[in-house]
Order: sequence, then structure tokens, then C-alpha cells
Amino acid sequence: MRHMICKLRFHTAVRFGSDEGGSSLTGVSMTFRADTLFSALYQAFLEQNRAEDFLRAVRDGCLVFSDAMPWRQNRFFLPKPIGLFARPGDAREEDPSRRKLLKKIAYIPSDLLRDYLSGRADLIKLHELNQFGSAFEETRVNTRDGDQPLPYRVGGFRFAEDCGLYLIVSGDGEGLSLFEQGMTALAAGGIGGKTSSGWGKFSFEMGEASDAWRSALDDDSAPRQMLLSTALPADDELSAALEDAFYMLVRRGGFASSQEINPMKKQTVYLLSAGSTFRRRFAGTVLDVGVGMPHPVWRYARGLFMGVSA
Repeated sequence: MRHMICKLRFHTAVRFGSDEGGSSLTGVSMTFRADTLFSALYQAFLEQNRAEDFLRAVRDGCLVFSDAMPWRQNRFFLPKPIGLFARPGDAREEDPSRRKLLKKIAYIPSDLLRDYLSGRADLIKLHELNQFGSAFEETRVNTRDGDQPLPYRVGGFRFAEDCGLYLIVSGDGEGLSLFEQGMTALAAGGIGGKTSSGWGKFSFEMGEASDAWRSALDDDSAPRQMLLSTALPADDELSAALEDAFYMLVRRGGFASSQEINPMKKQTVYLLSAGSTFRRRFAGTVLDVGVGMPHPVWRYARGLFMGVSA
């Protein structure tokens, strides 16, 4: 399989729902998960009558992609590995301010990952590097329901000029070609919430992963395997995958709609978060989370990993 880096540069504000935000219009994240991207790509391919080709490529393992992760200038950031931080052997490890600072760090520059895992990284510097833009709220007015204008607040995020998001994309020639076609369709219309207001528009470029990245992505014999996508093992993989694993669960719900029916709530599922670490890799699955719907509603939960040494 080839490994590609898909680098997104946003030209407008974005709105990606926060896991903690529930249905609130103000809860916002600066990144989106792999299942969100899958849903957006699937909708784009439905309009091109190629949704089944896209679904087949994903289910057959010919295309797999990560969550969106941040970049700044020429630096790419990875999710903070869960359970692999080496604390220094002195009194600082008991310092509450140090523990609080560690909790605030969500991403590690790829070039500092070894320092982080060995406990040599400067946490203050890492926290400063975890600034990629600014969240904001603005007031809007709903004039659609009756004559009385109803103001409401909505949250968004603006990336700094030298920052954006990237994805790691792995697959064969056909799978990667499909992915690039889907991203081209998404770029003009935008991704995330409030695209009807012009948010979420981006341009992107695809490039081959470096030798170092390819080595880590292909290294399935490393002591720990870090998950880069929000995923879930298939039933026959679950027991082995969770053995000696360090992981966090994320709740994934939402609504699905189609031309045939009004929006209906999807089945809520709990997936393993990117940054979770395991002894061995798993392929993952694609779930049907439609409840009482006349057609399947697919939730992407495939695993993409990189080998790391704690």
C-alpha cells in the first residue's frame, strides 16, 4: 500500500462538532474524525453515483485514512499517545501544575515524539506549540420560523495563517484515486457544519509520505501500535485488540437523513479514540448505524496505525 499525506488549507472559518458539545451550537472542535470525513465523502460520491465503489474500497481495505490532525508550517502533529508518557524520576512528577499542563497537550510534533516518549520533552514548549488558531462565537438570527427574529449563538474556529489540518491516507491506486476525487468534490462545498454559510472551504494537496513516515506506518512489529483513526475492532478482533491496550472511548451519534425520510437519530456507538495504543493492529470495520431507516447508514471505524517504541 502507498501512504500519502493530504494537507488541507482552510480559506474560511470551520465548524466541527465537539465530542463534549452535544447538540449545542457553541461546542466546537478544530479537527474532525475519520468517520465524519467518511460520511462527507460518501455523500459526495452518492451525487456522482459512485458511493458503492467508495464503500467497497474502504471495506476491502483498499483505502484507509486517519482523523484530521494539525500542521503548522512544515511541522506535522500526531495525537498524544495514551499510556506511553515516561515521567522523569524526580519530584516534578508529583507537581500538580505539570499534570495539568500534560492534560492540556492534545498533539505532539512528529519530530518531538521520541523526546516525549522518553520524558525529555519540554511540556511548556509542547503546550505553546498546541496553538493553531482561535475559537470564536458569533450571534446569528433565525428568521425562518415565523415573523419573530430569534437570535442564537454559534461557535466556530479560524486557523492561523500558517496552520491547517492533514490526513494520512493509505491505499492502492484505485482507492487513492477515489479519495482524491472525493476530496476535490468536498473542497468547493466545504466540510463540517455551516457550509451553507460559506464555512469549511479548503484547498488541498496530496504528497507521498516521507521514508520515515512510511517506515512507521508499515512497522507492525513495534512494541506499541498507535491508532491514528477513530476506530473499532470487528467482533472477532475485539478480545485480542484490547489485550494490554491503553485507550479512550468516544461517543459517536448524530442524525442521518435522505431524500426518502426526515432526519432520524443514528444508533449511538462508542469508538476507540486516535492516540490509543495497542500491542497489535486490527483492521476495524464499517458499521450500519441506521435505526428504522429504509437504507444502511454507514459509520467508518477502520484502523490506521503507526508503530512507536515507548
